[in-house]
Amino acid sequence: MTIKAFPLLLITEHGIEYIESKSSLSNVLFYFSEEQKRESMYIQNNGEAFNLASNQRIEVNLDKLTTKLQQQLAQDGHCCIAKLSFTSLQDLYDFACEIYRQV
Repeated sequence: MTIKAFPLLLITEHGIEYIESKSSLSNVLFYFSEEQKRESMYIQNNGEAFNLASNQRIEVNLDKLTTKLQQQLAQDGHCCIAKLSFTSLQDLYDFACEIYRQV
């Protein structure tokens, strides 16, 4: 796996995780199966999404990802997130990184 830019957002079936460095990513992926990697994606700081296993660029449904982020933030105890909306994947990335940097 060749990921060159950090931080990134790791999107899995179970949630969204802010990853600061290559070592942080290695720690998170240590227990991932190949199937879990194929089903996961990451968003880099340029607002592009890639499949975790293949590193191939993928298109993302922004509405579905926004809903996933809202659910994740609600589980993390954030409030006032029901009306979140983004016009681009870059906007979502910037917002999520700002929130997770504060944690």
